[in-house]
Amino acid sequence: MATDIKPHGTTISGGTSGAFAYVVALGEIAPEAGDIETTYYGISDNARTYIAGLLEGGTVDVMLKYEDTSLATWYGVLGGAVETFTVTIPDGATFEFDGFIKKAGAEFPDATDDDYIRQPATIKVTGKPTFTAS
Repeated sequence: MATDIKPHGTTISGGTSGAFAYVVALGEIAPEAGDIETTYYGISDNARTYIAGLLEGGTVDVMLKYEDTSLATWYGVLGGAVETFTVTIPDGATFEFDGFIKKAGAEFPDATDDDYIRQPATIKVTGKPTFTAS
């Protein structure tokens, strides 16, 4: 049975990057299969045919409140070695995937906005993520 779970309490951590503090948004973890076209001259219904290709892990976007030491850590591993990331949701289920920090930086609001500096990052997923139910 489906349950309504609030995202508050969701955590993400990396083997080298450590725990991500002050997470305000976490993008989708959604691998996607490629398509391999198998259409040939003898098809009589005038429709293309396909089989599943390789999985593309995609990227996971993370948004945090700015914190100088975590940004320094991310800059230190930016474009570096692949590490294992774990996302744990409040019901105890987990996503685990290998990847690397592809993008890290700071995002500044307009001077007229009542907002704070944010710290966006993108993790490039390599391989197939796993999901473990709680």
